[in-house]
Amino acid sequence: MPYMDRFTPTERQLLIALPYRVGLWVSESDKSGGDDSDNAEMQAFEAMMTGYTEDLLKAEFVEELLRATILAKKEWAGWTKNVDGVPNEIRKSIDICYNQLPVSEINSLRQSLMEIAKTVAMAYREVEPEELKGAEKMKIHFRYYRALLHSKLYKNPQPNLESFFNISDDEAVALKKLAEILRVDMNGAPLEPVQKK
Repeated sequence: MPYMDRFTPTERQLLIALPYRVGLWVSESDKSGGDDSDNAEMQAFEAMMTGYTEDLLKAEFVEELLRATILAKKEWAGWTKNVDGVPNEIRKSIDICYNQLPVSEINSLRQSLMEIAKTVAMAYREVEPEELKGAEKMKIHFRYYRALLHSKLYKNPQPNLESFFNISDDEAVALKKLAEILRVDMNGAPLEPVQKK
């Protein structure tokens, strides 16, 4: 039985919109790049979603969910409303999955949502490094070195400093909030196992 068949129509609609809405939520967290950044970020989202559906390493549920999100592209414009509600939609979606999916599938969903958000955040460089003041540049370097240390401690892939210049302070705040909601680190690795209710 396909995973999506385990959910009610309302639950399916919520889950299918979630990857797009998570990307949009991060994109809209930062207004500094204007329409150019929004367009670049959503183009990156679409390209990434297509790549995800072709990635055989993704969990079956995530692959099925992302394929459904891509197939619903005509509905994306309608999914742009009430973006402030996305954190609650994430919590509700994870709760819905608790009763229907194995823990490994839920963990893959958590990781994939974090990857989507980071990809969208890194898609557009709102400011060039040479335009930054000393304190702003130091803040970015601090975020980078903290991520580098974390990656070494947990044997994750090391981050790229250049990508940190693409993530604005507002996007970094949004990513941190998303990681807290999903209970994952900034690379999407679960900080705690999902507990079935």
